Amino acid sequence: MKQTIDMPPGGTTEHDSLGQMAPDPRTQYDSPESLAEDSALDIRQREVLLREWKYDLEQRLGAVSEGMAASTPGHTPDQAHLSAELRRVSQAWDAVAGEVKLSAAMTPAARS
Repeated sequence: MKQTIDMPPGGTTEHDSLGQMAPDPRTQYDSPESLAEDSALDIRQREVLLREWKYDLEQRLGAVSEGMAASTPGHTPDQAHLSAELRRVSQAWDAVAGEVKLSAAMTPAARS
């Protein structure tokens, strides 16, 4: 199921002026592939969201491996599950980042 998220003005996912965070892509998309293919977002927005998703997973995996992961009732972080998800996010991010580089290379300023 493809989901879309509202991006703040300017397409950034950083803190806005009210100090609110952009939505977590893990809660907005069923898979990293669905985020990578979401044509409602421009390619740079997809790249940023996938990079944030990847960073979050890397942090969670680090916490799990050090025994510091916070668990919520009924949910214990699973290192194998997080590792598999990180591989999928990394593959999607690599593909989108490649598209970003290609589009940047094709701009008129890059050709002159």
